[in-house]
Amino acid sequence: MRKEPRHARHASNFPVDPVFIGLGVLWIGFTAFKLAMAVAGQPWIYPDSKGYEAVGNLPLLSSGFLAGSRPILIPLMWKITGSTTSFLVLQTLFSTLCWGALALSVASKIQHRWRSLLGGVAILTFALSPTIIIWDRVVLSETVSLGFIALLLAEAIWISNRVSAWRLAIVALTLCGFVTVRDEDIWTTLLAAAALLAVALSGWIRTRSWSRPVVASFLVCLVIALSAQAVALDSGRNVLNVEDTLKVRVFPYPSIVDWFAARGMPQAALIKATPLENPATIGRPSSAYFSTVDFTSPRFRQLNQWVHRSGATTYLEWLVLHPVYDLTAPFRMPRLSEYDMGDGSILAYSYQSPAWETGLGNVIYPSWEAVLAMSLLGSMIAFERRMLSLRHIQIALVLIVLGVLSLFITWHAEAYEVVRHMLEGDVEARLGALSLLLFAALCDRPQNEGTCEASLVEVAPEAIEAKQSVAAPSR
Repeated sequence: MRKEPRHARHASNFPVDPVFIGLGVLWIGFTAFKLAMAVAGQPWIYPDSKGYEAVGNLPLLSSGFLAGSRPILIPLMWKITGSTTSFLVLQTLFSTLCWGALALSVASKIQHRWRSLLGGVAILTFALSPTIIIWDRVVLSETVSLGFIALLLAEAIWISNRVSAWRLAIVALTLCGFVTVRDEDIWTTLLAAAALLAVALSGWIRTRSWSRPVVASFLVCLVIALSAQAVALDSGRNVLNVEDTLKVRVFPYPSIVDWFAARGMPQAALIKATPLENPATIGRPSSAYFSTVDFTSPRFRQLNQWVHRSGATTYLEWLVLHPVYDLTAPFRMPRLSEYDMGDGSILAYSYQSPAWETGLGNVIYPSWEAVLAMSLLGSMIAFERRMLSLRHIQIALVLIVLGVLSLFITWHAEAYEVVRHMLEGDVEARLGALSLLLFAALCDRPQNEGTCEASLVEVAPEAIEAKQSVAAPSR
């Protein structure tokens, strides 16, 4: 009798595999720990928390709720729960389910039994980083948005095995939830659509045929992102971000003010004459000077009208025409940010972390130098083991790129609490690097071309049939 391959045995025993039972037990402990941390002590409430609560108290079908000052999912969660503690429990339970799904998805791609357990444990351990779990006790959108990122990565790995209509529908439903958490998630979805389009185009160049699953995924991402962006623009809630950005990165610099004035921005002389605020005098020593222009003042009525009408598009034009600025400005010191909690420390948003937890966080949430090393090492291992064609390896590589691009886009779109708003891109890049290293080091090396999983670029069936008909000998 032919012996069943090890990876096949592992897949067939999936429902009762002791490794996955063990991973389930660890997930229960993971959930209990996160819930305990979420409800321990006083919950943290910020002005944005009050904003979500205010929208959540509006009638469900009102324009202020559906297209108001906040995306709808967090206010909807507040409407369902009705209290701070219940909200924290709900968002934490959602987070644990998402990270558990990702741990299971990563483990299922690793053929060796105990190495698969190690992969799942690594994901759950990463999710316990102080930088991630502090948001469980804060009434904001970070816990839910990071949970969606984990869930979408899990679904991307899952759907890479086989794309079907119902699997794509599940991903589409998840994306609909994702883009209604924070407006910056719309740009993340657009970046994913751009990545899928690049994959589809590369496949067409190679085979002169379109990969239907990739094209379908691209269209799903594009339609959902554009629909959400239309709602966001209609609500006008992006105007505040544009105002903050202008006050910090445009108005303090006369040459940039002149550039904007040449493209229609009014009251340039009055803007230049407006005093600048010294952040050091208000406890922000590492932030740059910013303008004190008051957009609500009658003095700046023309400027305010211009910002609502053309501010965002003109600022976008500035970014497109100044690529060197785009790449260098985020690294300037003093920082071009009006305000960041703890003067730039992400952990300042919650409790004072004990020394052991901070030390652990330095290991399981590595520095950017370590992230770069992990990405290079994972890529080198994958290349040496001829694994770069595997879909889950490619997905991890794409996530790293999306995370880095998201960091730059978010920085340029925000000038208030920049560090917090950049958290998603920060986690995406680190999660991509971790997944890449886990897959490259722990997955079995493909035995030959025939046993390798297909890449993201698939050849359409009709193209295969055409090639076979051409190659077939004539009778």
